[in-house]
Amino acid sequence: MHRFATLIACALLALCLAPPARAETDPDQAVWVESARRDAQRDGYQLLDAEGLARLLDSPSPPLLVDARADYEFDAGHIPTARNFEFDLGDRSDLPDAKRQALTDLLGPDKDRLVVLYCRSFRCLRGGIAARWAARLGYTRVYRYPGGFHDWKATFPDRVAGETRTRAALAPGDPFPTCRVAVLNGDEDRNYLGLPPTARWLELARLNARFVLIQLYNTLCNDCVAETKKLSAFFHVVEADPVLAGQLKIIGLGIYDSNRNVVNFKRHYDVAYPLFSDKSGQIFECLGQSELPLAYLLRAKGDGSWIIELVKRGYFEPDDTFLHTLRRAVIRCEGTD
Repeated sequence: MHRFATLIACALLALCLAPPARAETDPDQAVWVESARRDAQRDGYQLLDAEGLARLLDSPSPPLLVDARADYEFDAGHIPTARNFEFDLGDRSDLPDAKRQALTDLLGPDKDRLVVLYCRSFRCLRGGIAARWAARLGYTRVYRYPGGFHDWKATFPDRVAGETRTRAALAPGDPFPTCRVAVLNGDEDRNYLGLPPTARWLELARLNARFVLIQLYNTLCNDCVAETKKLSAFFHVVEADPVLAGQLKIIGLGIYDSNRNVVNFKRHYDVAYPLFSDKSGQIFECLGQSELPLAYLLRAKGDGSWIIELVKRGYFEPDDTFLHTLRRAVIRCEGTD
């Protein structure tokens, strides 16, 4: 009987290991799928697609499902029954003792327990890092779902837990969500933002400035294009201003735009400030917004977190009045030091 049950379990898992078919038809995602396969082979775990994960979750003995994203992403929506345990890129080579113990406590004492880990999407590396650590800790039935939450939501839109309704739009006084975006313009961006020479990512928590003006745009939005042209001119005014220079940074975030689109957009319009990509719209959705363009003035709290000072919804022209608003914010901040 035990042997029969084992054969059934193995057959079920074999069905679950089919490659993510929809990703294979996308040339960009195919590269990430192949990378996920190599990582799994190297690090000692297996891969699942959405249908395979669904079969496991519906089986009499469902796996422990672990979501490796940040808590605000998890709260915005996750796969039902998932437990949240955040990983980041700093965990690739080592885990602090406390985090290692917390992960062991979550996974439990049974090293043969079936464990599935995932993060946001094929491009998210945290699920692979989490699966690697589960295997390193001695768990023998470790699986990664590389499609992540976005693939699950697209495949099973009715099987999503958490905050699935429209989130309330963040307003002045609210904390801005933590985020990490890829540096797209090399040393030029790094030098302006004060990042280390080898930095591949911008994390707001590590941005060395008192204020940051974030423009949210889309490359196909006419108002966004017009606003970007105005902000490019305004950027040079800020850099020459004795109050704002060095205190305020300006960046743009391309909502639902790929890295390639953002790079081409910056080159085509000769955009003066760094541009980044929010291809999945994750940051945009966390802000609870629905229209572009949009701009946020953020103030650093000094502990790596940022507070929203001002929200500009819709197209706006950064004129002298806006310049004075920024100056007052910086001066007011200096007065509280």
